[in-house]
Amino acid sequence: MNFTFSNGLYTIGKNFFSKKELIDLIQDDLIENLLTKDESIIERKEPSNQNLSYSTHAPTQTIYYGVPGSGKSRKIDEKTKFVSDEQKIRVVFHPEYTNADFVGQILPVVDGDAVKYTFKPGAFTRILVAALKNPEKPYYLIIEEINRGNAAAIFGEIFQLLDRGSDGWSSYCIMNDDINYEIRKTVPELNWTANTGIRLPPNLSLYATMNTSDQNVFTLDNAFQRRWEMELVQNIVDKNNENEKKQMEATISVANQKIKWEDFQQTINSVIGEKSNESGLSSMEDKRLGCWFIKAENGVIDEKKFANKVLKYLWDDAFKFCHQEIFESDIKNFEELQKRFFEKGFDVFSENCGLKDFLSTTQPASESKSETTTPQDSESQSENSEQ
Repeated sequence: MNFTFSNGLYTIGKNFFSKKELIDLIQDDLIENLLTKDESIIERKEPSNQNLSYSTHAPTQTIYYGVPGSGKSRKIDEKTKFVSDEQKIRVVFHPEYTNADFVGQILPVVDGDAVKYTFKPGAFTRILVAALKNPEKPYYLIIEEINRGNAAAIFGEIFQLLDRGSDGWSSYCIMNDDINYEIRKTVPELNWTANTGIRLPPNLSLYATMNTSDQNVFTLDNAFQRRWEMELVQNIVDKNNENEKKQMEATISVANQKIKWEDFQQTINSVIGEKSNESGLSSMEDKRLGCWFIKAENGVIDEKKFANKVLKYLWDDAFKFCHQEIFESDIKNFEELQKRFFEKGFDVFSENCGLKDFLSTTQPASESKSETTTPQDSESQSENSEQ
């Protein structure tokens, strides 16, 4: 059994003791029982069922990354759909998000005529407490857009906990008085002391998403990434899945023109890939349109949403420095592009794109209505006119 000293604490196996507590154990002749793994001693420092209930879980720490709209959040939803909302917490990192938001902070609370200062736990502390309280259930902390905030600053010392041992527990502990107090207050049955170190239990997993095309965001250093599994979300759909098939077969109709989302998306992505190779900029490849970049409703993608989301992205981001490569060369700004799109449809795209091969023509409602008139309708109209 390991016996170490760190940060003012003595560690025996997975138990943590202050100097005074260790002396008390020796004076009470209990240290020998502890070293031989006597469960009665272990229960003084750890949950009594730690070695049983928690061991049934295999935690994961995975970052899903890919192009915008590739389905990263959907991937996480699929993996966590079998657990209740109480067993997962979702947060979004952004430049203003801090360690105090993530872990918790001491805030003033008005109590009658008095003002008290109490610790308000953040997302990390709340999910950790829940996982420790219910060792038989899996819990998930989901972080959206992990690279849009300063992850190193947000995690702070919690970074140390991301190293997991073969038993699923954090290999190292940290000391945090506020988290420790919250655990002792909420889960008294754990019998923690003020000197008990904080670790991630095996039933707590972490998932995160990362958009590879984001600019002006914080980078994740190698030391941070090394503690996560990295999984690329392929920009493809499963045609055997009815919902995913409907998404790709959805149509966009504008100015008497119609095109399938799948044809548009793949054609534009091919242009992006070609320009990426020509310019030698691999980062441009990350600008591709994801299959779920814009969602269809009942097999249709609204032309206004398409213009304000897809066209804007292509103009302001993907082809920001080479508009003429994809749009008509005489279009000077996005306002003009959008106006012409509603008037001319997909003719706003240059010949080089190859979109015209996939366009079909739709007819105005008045023409369509006249074409669907049957001979019986004509006879009926004739009879009515004679009457």
